[in-house]
Amino acid sequence: MRNSILLLLLTLFSTTYSQNNDSTVENLSTIKKKSSFKDNFSMGFHLSPTISWLDVKHDDLQTDGATITGGLGIVAEYNATKLLSIVSGLNFSVPGGYVFDNASMTDADTKNNYRINYTTLELPILIRANLTEDKKTAFYIQGGASVDYRFSASEFHKAATYLLPDEKLNIKSLIDPFNFNYLVGFGTKQKIFRKYYVFAEVNYKHSLSNIASEKGFTDIARYTTTFVPEIHSGNMIFSFGVLF
Repeated sequence: MRNSILLLLLTLFSTTYSQNNDSTVENLSTIKKKSSFKDNFSMGFHLSPTISWLDVKHDDLQTDGATITGGLGIVAEYNATKLLSIVSGLNFSVPGGYVFDNASMTDADTKNNYRINYTTLELPILIRANLTEDKKTAFYIQGGASVDYRFSASEFHKAATYLLPDEKLNIKSLIDPFNFNYLVGFGTKQKIFRKYYVFAEVNYKHSLSNIASEKGFTDIARYTTTFVPEIHSGNMIFSFGVLF
């Protein structure tokens, strides 16, 4: 009888210990996964001086040069492997460029060309490939796509003389607010303290969809022959920022 009781207690103890041990292993595994994700994830911010222009296809509206603008934003990077990362964030920018048409050319009160700007919020998704495995200094190339929301748009017509006021027109009705882009670029980042990095990169971004609104241009009949222009935004973006 005594032996039976001892055997039963030993069995119960072994089962309980095994369950506790399995639970401990699972908890350690969960903690390790969370720690690994945290170690591979970083966030930061950037400032981005930009050379921006408009590519226009139309029988009247024509491209007439680039403008210097800029942007800023937050960035998030997840290191999927030693060589590959997924990069995203949220950017604010004001892309645009100079154009001209028959109306601006024949307006004696303003300059022949005028500037168009779009106030934009952008969500990018990029795949980054590290070219080096150095933990302190990294060089990389990247590419991907983005979607942006253009919540305002304007035309700025410079006065022909200082005696006349400049003209600024709201043209939000003439744009499609949502736009898709592709991006390619390269950059470098340098570790400065623990998990803190500074980075610099250059990206080329070009819109894939037409910025001009077919409904907007048709409704106001701005152009008499081909109503709707095809407008795409081109940008050379120079970004400087910090990751931590």
